[in-house]
Amino acid sequence: MRCSPAANSAAGSVSPQHILAIPENFVNIYSGPDMCVQVTDLLPGTAYEYRAAALNSQGAGLWSEIATTSTLPAAPSAPAAPAVAAATSRSLTVSWSKPYDHGSPVTSYTVNMARLGPAGGSSGSSSTTSSVHSSSQPAGNGIMENGHGE
Repeated sequence: MRCSPAANSAAGSVSPQHILAIPENFVNIYSGPDMCVQVTDLLPGTAYEYRAAALNSQGAGLWSEIATTSTLPAAPSAPAAPAVAAATSRSLTVSWSKPYDHGSPVTSYTVNMARLGPAGGSSGSSSTTSSVHSSSQPAGNGIMENGHGE
């Protein structure tokens, strides 16, 4: 089935006597002859309500029952830049805040680290990756010992 894009909401002409009352929480997304419309630029993992009414030369019919559906979840947003919560000569405790999950709970985090050399100088000789898994904590924490994750 071919659907009309919502951007064509001006495609159908609706005369003033056919204007339907729209509650505050609803917006008109399409007016036209097609019985299908593709709605874009929605938020992931979000519930939406829809309803439809038919119009003809005699006026507007009643609104349909309201249908509720949700968009699919998406990958989470990036967390804020990690911060060093504590440091010793041989370890770092790194933490970050929980990002927006876009409708699907965050189940784990991956933390990467690059060794730059003494006091921030760049040696570029190696990098280390540590995976940190946390399903119940609001923020992830990674403790780095001797360049390897715990």
